[in-house]
Amino acid sequence: MPKIKSPLLHIYADEHIYEAARFLKPGFELSTYSSQPDFSILQHYSALFVRTVTQLNKEIIEKLPKSIKYIGTASAGFDHIDIEALIEKGISFYSAAGCNAKAVAEYIQIALLWWSLLEQKDLKHKTIAIIGVGHVGSQVAHLCENMGMKTVLYDPPRQEKDDSFYSADFEDVLNADILSFHVPLNSSTQHYFREELFGISNFELVINAARGGVIDESFLLKALNSKQVKQCIIDCWENEPVFNTELMDKAFIATPHIAGYSEQAKLAASSLIFSQLYAELNYDDSLIIETFQSSETTDIPNVSIDNSFDNGNKATTAFSYFHNFLEYDLQLRAISFLDRTEYSKQFSLLRTQLPFRNEFRFIKIPDSILTDFPILNLLGRKID
Repeated sequence: MPKIKSPLLHIYADEHIYEAARFLKPGFELSTYSSQPDFSILQHYSALFVRTVTQLNKEIIEKLPKSIKYIGTASAGFDHIDIEALIEKGISFYSAAGCNAKAVAEYIQIALLWWSLLEQKDLKHKTIAIIGVGHVGSQVAHLCENMGMKTVLYDPPRQEKDDSFYSADFEDVLNADILSFHVPLNSSTQHYFREELFGISNFELVINAARGGVIDESFLLKALNSKQVKQCIIDCWENEPVFNTELMDKAFIATPHIAGYSEQAKLAASSLIFSQLYAELNYDDSLIIETFQSSETTDIPNVSIDNSFDNGNKATTAFSYFHNFLEYDLQLRAISFLDRTEYSKQFSLLRTQLPFRNEFRFIKIPDSILTDFPILNLLGRKID
């Protein structure tokens, strides 16, 4: 029998932690909350599992009841949690670092292909500077290189810790055509993209699928207006769930912080935080539940793209088989006309309403789509 320090451990979790009940083991009890946890009842629980929408700062953590011994976030990033405050209070912390690296990289990849198609840009003649080469940045670099792009990998902190990694010079970053951010948000990266550092550069495209505060949005708007930055793709916003509608209007693609959303990434996030809890409790029965690695292939109907559509609609249909970023973009722009209170609420809802996509390796695509849009072959899918 598995050994558990407590005969029954109560977990209080965000209801949007994907299929959390699937990972629940005997001896554990799960209750869920909507939107934000009810802090007044936390004394009845030993573990709290949250998402990025829940802020756990020092003040909140200091007031947590003694019953809370474990806190996990079903996200790769954890800038919404004061880790030092958790350590001071003796609370164990778990994150799902790396869970969505493939999903974010695929978002960048297909967004670049969409940009290439509509703007008639040859990616094989473009250089992309990747700021932050951890789990996500490494995946982005791999996929971009597979598409024939030249990559500039910039991550001085990693170079200090990893003897096998060499960070490019910042001058090489400034000379790139495309800039993509993949750093955590902290005191060093807050407003990393700002006039003092990038005011003398010119980019064809700037991408933020990391954290909103990494980019100084006022500077980006200024750069877009002056054509110093030609276009941008924004998935993360500085004041989420309030988002900058002026920046959205100018963005080539604007989405509500969903780059890391995929069926496999969400299952991985849930699996990782539960498995870390079980490991700490010496619950030695199947610690890592890798259900997300064995998802069945999604069969997509072999629907031809009607030639009566104009090229734009045909392309939209073709790309939508792979990824729902265009639907998110459409819906985000639709809610931007609401008043600030309402559109911020709808921003949060939009992140949970659409079904999660499958990552590319789990998708079967009809021959006709790849034949009509050969650029999609760069996604690395086999033509079935």
